[in-house]
Amino acid sequence: MISCWGVRRSVPSSEQQQTVAIITTFPRKFFLEMSPRQFVRAFFAMNDDDSIYWQCKFGAPPTRDVVYCYIVAENRIRYRANIAGFEPGGLRVFGDGRSATARSWMILTAPVIKAPYRIERRGFQGFRYSGIIF
Repeated sequence: MISCWGVRRSVPSSEQQQTVAIITTFPRKFFLEMSPRQFVRAFFAMNDDDSIYWQCKFGAPPTRDVVYCYIVAENRIRYRANIAGFEPGGLRVFGDGRSATARSWMILTAPVIKAPYRIERRGFQGFRYSGIIF
């Protein structure tokens, strides 16, 4: 849209207004460090204890406000969790002895919800903006 002064104003499209989530992929390499069963147990533990949160390696944080994170594993969207925020990158050492470095960290919190039906989605690098899927 052009204003009366000839300067282009950014008008959010309906797609941007409906963006409330991101989709990200947990790579196979992640499941070599932690078995899928251990991951599910630890990830769903957030639903039982409010003090537990999940830290995900992330590149650049999203520029839009997002509330949910959908997680792709093995070419399917499997879970949704709430995004508490993003923290600056660096080295993190976890309670089980694993360590990782990232440019930034995404903090996920409860409630963790398992996908109610099969949702096919090929894995990818980075993240994608999304509306509500489930």
